[in-house]
Amino acid sequence: MTGLCAWCEEPIPAQARPVPGVSECPHTRLIEFGRFAARDRAAQGLGKPETFDFRGFTHICARSKSGRFWVKRITIPKRMRAKLKEVKDQLRRRMHQPIPAQGRWLASV
Repeated sequence: MTGLCAWCEEPIPAQARPVPGVSECPHTRLIEFGRFAARDRAAQGLGKPETFDFRGFTHICARSKSGRFWVKRITIPKRMRAKLKEVKDQLRRRMHQPIPAQGRWLASV
């Protein structure tokens, strides 16, 4: 371990180094998330559990129709916008191809 934060290259205090995954960096913080987070936050008078972004998805505490807890994952909006822009650009390039060929390409994306 180098003792530097991965995001801002600032040194991590010595007292935080022995505990893996804990740092005093402003980019890292603990959030209340999980099966009982909504209940605990409601008891404290806070809103819904916080969300976080990880590996291209926003992770959200959710409940199924039967009331069971599950982690809902939705695509990060930035990634979705980028992909839609890419598809739009490709469709512009393929505008003069036959419609069945365009449809085959679009179905493959």
